[in-house]
Amino acid sequence: MLTRSSAILDLSLVGPDEAILLCPANHSPPRRVAPYPGAPGYEAVATCLAPPEVRARTEGLIAWRPAAMHEAPQ
Repeated sequence: MLTRSSAILDLSLVGPDEAILLCPANHSPPRRVAPYPGAPGYEAVATCLAPPEVRARTEGLIAWRPAAMHEAPQ
């Protein structure tokens, strides 16, 4: 099953024969996410699938990566 936040899924019900694939909004390659809190990518999936009132808490926030150590500041 694929979703784009139009369907709310309960991540706690993901079984061993199912997979979560995260397709990041930044166009990075899709990756598999383990179905437990703390796993890399889990919070991104949980936020995407959250009800509208939960997603509204982060509306307007912008995330960015700090420059790498070897990059010169601009």
